Amino acid sequence: MSVSVGQADYQNAYGVNPISLVGGIAGSMGGGVLPLSTLLNGGLITGNGSLDGAFGQFYPLPGASLIENQLGEYPFANLAIAANSIIKQKLAVSLLMRCPVRDSYAAKLSIMTGLQNTLAAHCAQGGTFIVATPSFYYTNCILAGLHEVSAGETLQAQMAWRWDFSQPLISGQQVAGQMNALMSQITNGEQTSGETSGIGLGTSFNISGPNFSSAQNSAASTGVPSTSALPYFASGQ
Repeated sequence: MSVSVGQADYQNAYGVNPISLVGGIAGSMGGGVLPLSTLLNGGLITGNGSLDGAFGQFYPLPGASLIENQLGEYPFANLAIAANSIIKQKLAVSLLMRCPVRDSYAAKLSIMTGLQNTLAAHCAQGGTFIVATPSFYYTNCILAGLHEVSAGETLQAQMAWRWDFSQPLISGQQVAGQMNALMSQITNGEQTSGETSGIGLGTSFNISGPNFSSAQNSAASTGVPSTSALPYFASGQ
């Protein structure tokens, strides 16, 4: 059954090809990015406007994080110090890949063996990943694990695999910015209003101020690439 252009684009981006290899074995390729579908399918599957014949279908799993902070476990002198006592933690995202046998078990064995060898070489060379989900694009990710998680839903063995990714805490450029800001606060002295911890009565919040990043300018502030920067969007398929 044929699908609309929008449905095909969604399935291509998030269902068939949500993972791209960056650097590592992809360093010598154009743009330094290699879509995972190239390894699994030899390119994008576009027969009759459907991607149902792809080797694997991907689904975002619950538990992905957008913000992860560790809070200080000690009494705070005031609200300003409490607000600055968080420690940024790495972000995590996981995908489920379902890959039932389509042609033969021998073909599946060949593809999965080649995938394992390629991913091992990519990680050994310091390669990273881009993981696309409908809500967020995770860049500079590290593959933490690839595990078989079939639950006996079919008679086929090893048809479901879980991909676990972690996004490192901060980049080198962000380290310099964080350290400069911290040293500036230490040098100049942290100014506080003397308020106690907690939110007082009558406190109001304004999310439209200069420190609020809207969806329109998030790409510039976070480094998340636009869809046109990724191979499967740039191809127009």
